[in-house]
Amino acid sequence: MNDSAALSNCNSAALRHMISGALFNAGMKTVEEVRRVRLQELKATFGSFAAINKALNRTPTDSTLSQIANQASGSKTDKPKTMGSPQARAIEAALKLEAGWMDTDPQLVAAAANAPRSWPFPGIDMAKVAALDADSINRLEGALLLTAAQLGKDVAAQRPENRKAA
Repeated sequence: MNDSAALSNCNSAALRHMISGALFNAGMKTVEEVRRVRLQELKATFGSFAAINKALNRTPTDSTLSQIANQASGSKTDKPKTMGSPQARAIEAALKLEAGWMDTDPQLVAAAANAPRSWPFPGIDMAKVAALDADSINRLEGALLLTAAQLGKDVAAQRPENRKAA
C-alpha cells in the first residue's frame, strides 16, 4: 500500500488521534527534516549516498545528498544545506517513488497505516455506494439490516426516538 492509500484508508477520528500522538511525541517536523529522514531511508535502502547518486545518474562522489543529510553549512551562506522541492521531485521521479514521498513523514504514514479503517467492507467500493441515489441507498441499507437480522446480528443504529431515557 502506498503512503497516500494508507492515509486515506483509515478512520479520520482514529487518524487524528494517532497523528496527534505522533506529533506530540516526536514534535512536528519541518519539510527539511522530513526530507533528511527520507534521505536516510534511501541511504539504508541503497547502502550509500554513492549508490543513490548512481541511481540518479549522478557522479558517485557527488556530495550534495550527504551535505543535505548532515546539514553541512553552505560555503556562501553559512546556512545548513537543504533540499528544495524541485530536487525532491526529481529524486522521486528518477527513483520511481510516489510524488510527494520525500515530503511525507514516515512516522505519520505508519500511524495512518495502523489506524482502524472506517469502511469495514473491502469487497464493496465506498465511493460507488456514496454515488448511489437516495432510493438505492435506502434499499441497500434495508437489505443489509435484513441480512444482519437473519444472522442474528444487531447492527441497527439507535434513533433518538427509540432511545430509552436513562
